[in-house]
Amino acid sequence: MISITILGCSSESCKIDYKTKSTVYNNSLDEILNLGLESSSNEPYNGAVLIITKEKNIVSENVFDEIDFIECHEDGTIIFQAPNCDLETDFRDVVYCLAYAPKGIEHIKRKKKADDIKQLENHWYLFKDISSIAN
Repeated sequence: MISITILGCSSESCKIDYKTKSTVYNNSLDEILNLGLESSSNEPYNGAVLIITKEKNIVSENVFDEIDFIECHEDGTIIFQAPNCDLETDFRDVVYCLAYAPKGIEHIKRKKKADDIKQLENHWYLFKDISSIAN
């Protein structure tokens, strides 16, 4: 007999806690901005110009305690995405994200299927990216 156990993370460990880790996220933002990436576009394009993972050693590893990767976009939007481990049903999946969007919420909505967007401070937003069979 072979027993296989699949471990996933609970939805709590897939959420982003900006309130207690704002310093970590702001420091990561500063490191990304210091890269000098092109970010002057006013168009809310979907494609990222740079994907940052822990393995690339571009930002402090501390930020990857809660997230899988960071998307950097031409319009200056930077999205920190938590692990995809909050599968609600076979038909709907929720991924938690934190975004720095200096040009506003509409630029987030054009990149993600964002739901329940909450503005935290200045240009920081917390939201859920929802994927389903319907979309």
